[in-house]
Amino acid sequence: MNIMCNLGEAIAEREMERGIEQGIERGEDKMARLIAILSKEQDLTMITRVSTDVELRKKLYEKYGIE
Repeated sequence: MNIMCNLGEAIAEREMERGIEQGIERGEDKMARLIAILSKEQDLTMITRVSTDVELRKKLYEKYGIE
């Protein structure tokens, strides 16, 4: 019984780690797409701002349809 509980906990922990990894990858992908757009627009000041301003990033994700 104890082995089954430990196995279940290990599986749940691995699933949680995988979810976190996927979330990080998704966030990195969104940021990369936003930077690519801003680079095409040659808006280097905005690239600097989005690196630290979460609310601005969210607004620009919406503006450019980045999900």
